Amino acid sequence: MIIPDVTKGGPGNGERLTYLYDSTRVQPSGLVGEIILPATADGPTEQFARTPYAASFVCE
Repeated sequence: MIIPDVTKGGPGNGERLTYLYDSTRVQPSGLVGEIILPATADGPTEQFARTPYAASFVCE
């Protein structure tokens, strides 16, 4: 299973996402990440309440 950090702050409700997979059928490819919006020239950008999380798997 792949588990990211807990979502901090009130809107995130302390939630956590999990990818649960059958390791006899697939393997993580190594590509795992969260989507963070870049800052702009005006300053920090408002972020997602629950950061989108992505993972890639390969079937061998």
